[in-house]
Order: sequence, then C-alpha cells, then structure tokens
Amino acid sequence: MALIRKPAHTLGQAAIAPTPVAANPDSETPAEGPEVAATKPEPSHSASGSIDELLTPKQTARLLGVGVGLLRSWRQAGTGPKCVSFSERLTRYRREDVAAFVTARTVGGV
Repeated sequence: MALIRKPAHTLGQAAIAPTPVAANPDSETPAEGPEVAATKPEPSHSASGSIDELLTPKQTARLLGVGVGLLRSWRQAGTGPKCVSFSERLTRYRREDVAAFVTARTVGGV
C-alpha cells in the first residue's frame, strides 16, 4: 500500500494516510480488502461540537463583519462569542457559538 502525504489542516486526522493501490498495475480499479475499507477516517466529535466546525479568528471576524482586532478586544473583555483557547496564541471559535452570539444581540423586528 502506498503512502501519500496529505495536509494535516484539521485536528484529529493523520498527516499521512494510506491510499489504495491497484491490484493489477494495468488496472485502475483499487485493490479490495480490509485495509482499503478502513482508509476513510471517522469524523471527530467533542461533547459540545465537531472539530470540523472550528473557525479561525480571521474567519470569525469575516463572518461577523468586524476586524480581527475588535474580535480580540471582545475576547479579552469577555464580551465576544465563546472561544476555544488551546494556548495563548491559538484560539478558535465554534460556529454554533458565533451564531448564538449573534442571536443574543439581535434586537427589534416583529
């Protein structure tokens, strides 16, 4: 089985994933077997959200229509959307927390 390096841009997925190789070099059909069936990783889920739903501060700021600096100020003051802080320099936002932040600040309407 050949290994192809893939980007590890999402947490919980390996940087190297096995890729099926054709059983017959002249055939384009991948070899069948238990190792081929198990190559697709299962999605990672936490208790309150999916890892796939984490947004960077830049993505979150763009979604809210504000600057990254304002988002940082809100985070430091404790008035912005809930965030996941992995370290002082690595912060992410769950999409559902950003939506709840917007909903909580919605005024007016019928």
